[in-house]
Amino acid sequence: MVVIDLPSSVVKIIQILENNGFEAFVVGGCVRDSLLQQSVPKFANIAPKDWDIATSAKPLEAMEVLQSANFHIVPTGVAYGTISVIINHRAYEVTTYRIDGEYHNHRKPKQVFFTPHLRQDLSRRDFTINAMAYHPSFGLIDPYGGQKDLEAKRIVAVGEAKKRFEEDALRILRALRFASRFGFEIASRTNSAMFACQKLLDFVSKERIKEEFRGIICGEFAREICVQYTPIIFENLSFSPTPLSLEILQHCPQDFATRFLALLPPPPYPSKAHSKSLQAFCKDILEQIFATLPYDKKFKTTIDLLYRHAFRQESFTGILIKKYLRAMGEDNFGKLLDFKIAHAQALGANKEIQELCKVAKDFQKILEEKQAFRLQDLKVNGDDIHALGITQGKEIGKVLELLLDGVINGEVANSKTDLIAFVKKIYLYK
Repeated sequence: MVVIDLPSSVVKIIQILENNGFEAFVVGGCVRDSLLQQSVPKFANIAPKDWDIATSAKPLEAMEVLQSANFHIVPTGVAYGTISVIINHRAYEVTTYRIDGEYHNHRKPKQVFFTPHLRQDLSRRDFTINAMAYHPSFGLIDPYGGQKDLEAKRIVAVGEAKKRFEEDALRILRALRFASRFGFEIASRTNSAMFACQKLLDFVSKERIKEEFRGIICGEFAREICVQYTPIIFENLSFSPTPLSLEILQHCPQDFATRFLALLPPPPYPSKAHSKSLQAFCKDILEQIFATLPYDKKFKTTIDLLYRHAFRQESFTGILIKKYLRAMGEDNFGKLLDFKIAHAQALGANKEIQELCKVAKDFQKILEEKQAFRLQDLKVNGDDIHALGITQGKEIGKVLELLLDGVINGEVANSKTDLIAFVKKIYLYK
């Protein structure tokens, strides 16, 4: 019999519901990931992100018995049967067994009907690998063969595939996210139904599409999925990857910004990062893309910064590395370097790969030795400059910037004595 090690908090919730005459099982992704962890060596380190519980108790009944056990309850979605139990600052969703009514706009059911039967609840789920339940005493409940499909590395819709996607078109992108993450094949009938229903993605909000898109391109098998399902993934987006883009993607680490950058079209004038024509091109492209993928301002700023430098040909000296670090920070420079290495690997440019690997070593050395590339790295601060009689805030800032320039360019050592002497020398000759 399958045995899943449940968190103690989950066991407590199940026991309390059962002690009050209700059924309770863990369901969905936590069961899937637990089985993967046990049966596939490659996924030995995978851990369920969330533990969801399905119960025969109706929402108000579940709230009453769990509150009586002194649990903090949040009514997150009572109309759909869901409450959240907060234990040690972690939320566990408890949802009543339900059957979905007619769906509205190919996304959500107009109404739901509570049922006392677990199997009816499992029948409404998207894929067989997500339609399993588990109980410490009763073991695995798997009416649709989800365990066999996990072992076969196969994604299969529950019941009639076309009907599943007509109900909720987002399931199309969910299938691709799972395929990209796990490297699973999408079963023939499920695959055909996805292509037949792809136009229904017009009914899915941009917010949901952007989240699924992130999951798809960050998966280990993203390149294969993007190649096979380009018409679906990029149908409603304002860009489509080139063969080279997908090769770059293949070599990128599983970092979202780096992989997003890989899919963008190369600018026509990559040698001039600050030229007006390049900035206009990047701005135009990104405005079109972010109109369909509305990510937050921080992410947009990061991509804009990286995009303008990604395709430039640079000979990275130690000084230039520090200047990049000063301009974009170590996190963004790391992403830029990862992209450039991936780009060189995609082209098979061995000499460039070797050069960039040396740059990566120099970058790490700068960080390990804590060499100065930011104002806060200087061995003097605003108070030290003020003590020299330079009292205006803007002037102090200008002096600190000049000092950082001097340190980065090797004109002065980053010691308090040398920096103070350098300031005196600058102002002595003014």
